[in-house]
Amino acid sequence: MKPIYVFTLLVYLLGTKGAEAQVRMKTCVADGLSQGFVTSIIQDSKGFIWIGTFDGLNRYDGYTVRRFTPKPFDPWAIQASYITRLYEDKRNLIWVGTHQGIYVFDPLSERFFNLSLPEYKIPATEVYHVTGDKNGHVYLHIPSDEDTVGLYCLNLPYDIVEQIRTTKNGIHGINVDRISLPARFKPQLKLFDCIGDTMLLARDSIGKAFRYYPNEQAMRPFDPCLLPGAALTDHSIWWGKHESWFYRWLLPDGRDSLITSRGLLKAFRLGDSSIALWAPYPGIFFKKNTDQPLRIDLPFPPENLVKEVYFQQVFSPLFNIPEAPNDAVMVDKCGVVWVGTGGKGVWKINLHQLAFRKLLTGESISTIRELADGRVWLRAYSGLSILVNPKTYQFEPAPWAGLGTKNAIYDVLEDSKGRIRLIESGSNPKPFNTVWLFEKNGRRLIRFPERLPFLQDVAEKIFEDRDGTIWIAAHKGQLFRCRPGRQNLERFSYAHLSANKTNNLRATSIYQDKNGLIWIGTNHGLLRMDGPGTASPQFSLFQHDPKKLGTISVNWVTSICPDPLNSNFFWLGTRGGGLNHFDIQSQQFSFISESTNGLSDNVVYGILPDKNGNLWCSTNRGLCRFNPQRNTFVTYLESDGLSSTEFNTNSYLRTRDGQLWFGGTSGLNVFRPEEIYANSFPPEVAIAGIKVLGIPRLPDTEGSLSLSFEENNILFEFAALDFTNPATNRFRHRLKGIEKDWVYDGTLHSANYVALPPGKYVLELQGATADSPWSERTAVLHLTIRPPWYRSWFACLVYFLAFIRRHPGHNPLPRKNVQARTFGRNKSARIAAIERI
Repeated sequence: MKPIYVFTLLVYLLGTKGAEAQVRMKTCVADGLSQGFVTSIIQDSKGFIWIGTFDGLNRYDGYTVRRFTPKPFDPWAIQASYITRLYEDKRNLIWVGTHQGIYVFDPLSERFFNLSLPEYKIPATEVYHVTGDKNGHVYLHIPSDEDTVGLYCLNLPYDIVEQIRTTKNGIHGINVDRISLPARFKPQLKLFDCIGDTMLLARDSIGKAFRYYPNEQAMRPFDPCLLPGAALTDHSIWWGKHESWFYRWLLPDGRDSLITSRGLLKAFRLGDSSIALWAPYPGIFFKKNTDQPLRIDLPFPPENLVKEVYFQQVFSPLFNIPEAPNDAVMVDKCGVVWVGTGGKGVWKINLHQLAFRKLLTGESISTIRELADGRVWLRAYSGLSILVNPKTYQFEPAPWAGLGTKNAIYDVLEDSKGRIRLIESGSNPKPFNTVWLFEKNGRRLIRFPERLPFLQDVAEKIFEDRDGTIWIAAHKGQLFRCRPGRQNLERFSYAHLSANKTNNLRATSIYQDKNGLIWIGTNHGLLRMDGPGTASPQFSLFQHDPKKLGTISVNWVTSICPDPLNSNFFWLGTRGGGLNHFDIQSQQFSFISESTNGLSDNVVYGILPDKNGNLWCSTNRGLCRFNPQRNTFVTYLESDGLSSTEFNTNSYLRTRDGQLWFGGTSGLNVFRPEEIYANSFPPEVAIAGIKVLGIPRLPDTEGSLSLSFEENNILFEFAALDFTNPATNRFRHRLKGIEKDWVYDGTLHSANYVALPPGKYVLELQGATADSPWSERTAVLHLTIRPPWYRSWFACLVYFLAFIRRHPGHNPLPRKNVQARTFGRNKSARIAAIERI
């Protein structure tokens, strides 16, 4: 089969596929999650993520997973491995439901208390649900073998936190009330979260709604339409604060039936105030795309709801989790969605990265060009040559396909007059390249007579300057010019400027500055062409000089991008030298490298500006967004929705309507920069861990730690609890008593102190995302290093007294002799006075 027919077949097959609009997905199993079957996920008040599994409890801080699993001989460890439900109460205690009863856990002391012991009168069976209200009551649904209800209200003592942290026995003062249900209740029970922070609701097996009345310690029938302010417009959606379950009841006929089947949906209020729904079966996350209230005649049960035409008009699917999703789902404070699965760990989905769109996953994209009608031509190294409609992302065959070219088209340019020029690779049968002119009206190709030098798998660059002249930066130091209205090419050479005579001189990019000079990026340096319109243009080459500051960092230039903020500068991507900033007037270079400035990799293939002055750089290690004014980088990876982290030379494009296209070794990435979320809110920060002499250590109290003089090697671990892109979160800290100024840590989230002298210190920590200012709230830890006993205040007092007693100027006579002599002098004086009388 001829190559052109192979390409056409591929176009036909690919044309039936839309672009993949995937999002960030990352499982925490690889990060140390205790088990892959996830049952419950919550975010606590400080911002940590807590994950319950079939084998223990996990705390995730964005960097590491802290595991809490059974330890048979540890009195403060959890002794049940199967976690069923998690809930944080108003005291910041975490309630852990298990298959063997309920535990209460204090994150500061890391103590677990088993409240399913006989003295608490709570069954030691599987916990179905845990929730609570703003008054501090905790509600449990724990049915026993004989009971399908098992509903309890826990009234907790005011000092329960202090008891947990100090007691050596149990917790005193817990009152457990059994909640009764009316005779009309039809088991099974489904306990919901507290609506409006106080109203506990439940339903039975036929969908009847019940409300808890504390004074009666009983559940009574309840009309959901009477909910005060918790419903959305037509009462078809409402939810609790904690678990955010989605409910709907049939209106207008019954007004008392909740959706209760196993496919119950969850609803969330997102950061933009929109409503999102999670359907565990089949694992699809929907977003409501209209502000109009929902209709009240949506179908029952909910597994059929997502198939309704009306539902599909109102809700758009954002993503799906194909691997055993369940109802352990949560949207955190930053809008990141966490979805638990049955065996595949936790998926982390950043809704803000929905803007990344992937095309042709698996193809290595070599060239991307835009035509006048907005369609984009692209070529893959496999030989695929097609057009893409940027509005529908459907594929079409190139209009010149099958018109006589024998080999691959390497580059395409549609000039200002609508004429399309093609560069054909000529490796078969002869090693030279050919230039064609494609006439759109007659659909025919006109061949230029000149032959261009050939190099294997290297695309030549074709460019139109502001005068309408076409330039072709060919291989081996050759440059071709085609003046407007002519059908021949003029040849120039700059090969003599390079000392390297390997004959592999190639051009990678062309740019014309405001003064009309043309700059060409090559693998032997940056080339400047003066007088592009004259008969004999002049060339000069800027190369790296290791002995001279202000020269280019390396000679291999991959891309040229004008500085969006100052036309006197432009930016260069290089192969191995990072980003270079070039001053056209002074002809001085400065550079930004991976090791010093936060660039993800020193190989920068393409640079594209956005309307906010940011530069988007494709590298071998992801796509970087660089803010030149703030000198900050944000790196996007496959986990952010990219098709791959390794990109290609010559494979980047900014379209006329502002889309950015970057081709890599495994597909094409298309997005609008303004739709990529930039988190400008500072994150909450926490001291996530302390290691003393390499051993984990907990604070003594909230915000304080006292250590002996021998425990003076300390590692502090930091966390910025914004999970949008933890790898780009930044930190700064200072240890008062040692440091006066802030120590900038960058993305390093730890600080190590060795041989701290005895004294009192205060550790202060602040954090920031890649786009935010420093956090307003400073995490503080008061640290005391106690002196050794021989340097304590008591020992110093003893030393002082001993010194005084042994000082040479001190009278060595005993105190009683001094007193006797004083008494004698006083007695003699009295006798003399009597005699005078």
